[in-house]
Amino acid sequence: MCRWLTILILFLFSIKATHAQEGAIGRVLEKLDKYVESYPKEKVYLHMDKPYYAVGDDIWFKGYVTIGAYNNLSGLSKILYVDLINSDDDQIVQSIRLPLISGVTMGDFQLADSLGEGNYRIRAYTNWMRNFDSDAFFDRTLPVGNARTDSIVTHRSFSYRNLPVRTDRKIDFANSQGGPMANMNVYSNTPSIQFFPEGGHLVAGNLTKVGFKALRPEGVGIEAVGYLVDNNGMRIAEFETLYAGMGSFRFIPQAGSAYTAKVTYADGSTGEQALPQVQASGYALAVNNELEKQVFVQAFASDGLVKGQQLAMLAQRNGTVFYASKGTVTKNELIFSVPRAYLPVGVVQLTLLSPEMKPLTERTIFNMNKQLVLPLSLNTDEKVYGRREKVSVQITAGEEADSSRIAALSATVVDLAKVPIDSTIREGNIYTSLLLSSDVKGYIEAPEYYFENTDISKRRQLDNVMLTQGWSRINWEDLMADKAPAITYPPEQDLRISGVVTTRGGQTPVPNATVTILSTGNITALVDTVTNEQGRFTFDRLLFFDDTKFVVQARDERGRKNVDIQLDESPRQQVTRNRNTPDATVNVNQSINTYLKNTQEQFQEMEKYGLKGKSILLQEVKVTRETQKNKVKHSSNLNGPGNADQVLTAEDLILGCPSLATCLQGRLVGVVFRNGVAYSTRSINHPTVDHPMQLILDGMYMEPNALEMINPFDVETIEVLRGGANTAIYGVRGGGGVLIITTKRGDSEGYNGDVYTPGIVTHSPQGYYEVREFYDPDYSAPADSLAGMRDLRTTIHWSPNVITDESGHTSVEFYTADSPGTYRIVVEGLDVRGRLGHAVHYITIK
Repeated sequence: MCRWLTILILFLFSIKATHAQEGAIGRVLEKLDKYVESYPKEKVYLHMDKPYYAVGDDIWFKGYVTIGAYNNLSGLSKILYVDLINSDDDQIVQSIRLPLISGVTMGDFQLADSLGEGNYRIRAYTNWMRNFDSDAFFDRTLPVGNARTDSIVTHRSFSYRNLPVRTDRKIDFANSQGGPMANMNVYSNTPSIQFFPEGGHLVAGNLTKVGFKALRPEGVGIEAVGYLVDNNGMRIAEFETLYAGMGSFRFIPQAGSAYTAKVTYADGSTGEQALPQVQASGYALAVNNELEKQVFVQAFASDGLVKGQQLAMLAQRNGTVFYASKGTVTKNELIFSVPRAYLPVGVVQLTLLSPEMKPLTERTIFNMNKQLVLPLSLNTDEKVYGRREKVSVQITAGEEADSSRIAALSATVVDLAKVPIDSTIREGNIYTSLLLSSDVKGYIEAPEYYFENTDISKRRQLDNVMLTQGWSRINWEDLMADKAPAITYPPEQDLRISGVVTTRGGQTPVPNATVTILSTGNITALVDTVTNEQGRFTFDRLLFFDDTKFVVQARDERGRKNVDIQLDESPRQQVTRNRNTPDATVNVNQSINTYLKNTQEQFQEMEKYGLKGKSILLQEVKVTRETQKNKVKHSSNLNGPGNADQVLTAEDLILGCPSLATCLQGRLVGVVFRNGVAYSTRSINHPTVDHPMQLILDGMYMEPNALEMINPFDVETIEVLRGGANTAIYGVRGGGGVLIITTKRGDSEGYNGDVYTPGIVTHSPQGYYEVREFYDPDYSAPADSLAGMRDLRTTIHWSPNVITDESGHTSVEFYTADSPGTYRIVVEGLDVRGRLGHAVHYITIK
């Protein structure tokens, strides 16, 4: 075990041992330990193959779910939800459910041709994460252009007038050749500025650091300069922004004084903003986070608060404590020196606690600790390659001193000539997601900037982010009162169907009832169980995909079906606000015009060789046909409603039959029943085919014996398909004939919505998404009919499942495409100790 981890474990052990008998702080540490154990925090990161896409594209991604303060791969949740959201109207376009194996998964989205140009969001979370702040969800804004059906390119520009309340925003529309189409003006507010005293308050008599953030109307930073004046008009301090509209300055606030900032923004506009009110007495924090080995924390107390009391300082993240110490207040200042080696990489919360263990003031810092980052290197045999040439990328993770160098990684290769990436592209990485964005609230502009070539300047700029950003705080009052957070969504370990069986009306649970589920689709299964004393049942460890439907049937202990089934169903996660709205691209098609031109050419080439279809959205055409077949409504008949050898309606059925099979006995031409199962006489008399008729209920393929479970009163129509002309469309499934049963709807004559089939319900839960495989051409194989097709790939290679061996080595291989350019190879992931890694390598194609 490496030295830093040994030191950390010993230190945390010493905290617990030292303070176990030391009253209030010992109780706090015990409660925090219990909190972390009971409510661990999961985080999600998705590594995607590209930073933007086009309609008709595929989005490929690898999912990493970590848990706890050290980003270990999570074993708590076994299912990940990923949503594709249209940011224009906050509608979920696609939602998939993926199995997590040791905290990792992979998936993809197909961007349908019917989608429009715009900004989309990809959101990922586990069911357990829904109990807490949705700001911890993975949430990224993706530009999606349209190279297939949209010839309009928008161009928007901003011009700011020096007016107090409005800014002109001009939007120009142009066609793809640059010709003008129309102009439109809308209005928004002028730039603004906010001030954030270190520790949360301005305390009189204390040298205070104040962070500030200047923002454009659209929510991104703007350069600004200004100065501070008191209520007498005296200039107190000057300030200017460093990066992304943020900066900081220091001054000593005085009791009874009020302060106002006079600001001039980069667009020439000016403004004023009052600072928070000065407190005559209180506590404050001053943090020096620039030293190599220590973090110095200075706690300040006003004169009236210096009473020889003991204050505690905790450094923690989401309840995991890395440092705890106490000090006696004998003067205004109390100093704590926190060894940096004790702290994990990422956001750490510093809290000053009173003798009663109530928070007095708090502050977050970002700890840069290179020892906790996974060393990751990429190498290729050559720097320059030819077209359709094989490339092998050697990947090395960890160092020789590491006890284990196994890492779970993913790799993507893109052609920068086709997928240009500049400073305006917001793609993020594993560092920005798991170390920064998931632990703070609100929008962070260009978070990847702070992890590139880190130096003292970057540390100061990142500290400005910590000063001006909110974070997920522990509710100390609830913690000390042992008030547990409300847990609505348990961590999911598998796919399951559960519920309760009750008497009619749902009043009394029915114990020892037999519950059967019948699934149809790619996998057909019939499983049963018995309810417990509370009438509950569970079918766990199920495996099914999105298109699977279920029929759930219950019978009481005596075999009677006069019961109700209430299934457990969690509501879908609602679409919350998009905290990354400022990342939205104003002119999507124009901003990725180079990519769209190549994509359009690539799609045309693929269509030419039959590898990609093109959907065309036609205007609605209504066709009516006045025949007796209009009596058949809502039918799923693939031949068309009423196109059958025989059709029975509800009027033809004899009510009072114990089952539908009994009602149909002798009423269907060429159909006989054996033990409630329908057989076509064509099938019975056939020398090689003898199997039941395929039963289809409201479009769902059912087992033949399910006919006994259908209430005759619920049936609207029955269509019998026996002849080859009608059954051919069903292929093998139609070999023995088909019975298509359509149940009554609200518009059915004589339908009573209060009447239903007792003891049976249908259920269509969200199953697993069947992940597709990324296609890689193999140019070492003999030439085939596609050899003449031009290779215009944008994502050259995608490997979601890259695992290093015990020595930290592995490799990925791919073939180059047909166009010259520069390839960017990105590998990301983490090792068994939770160390995060990100590496980039470039090669040239000639």
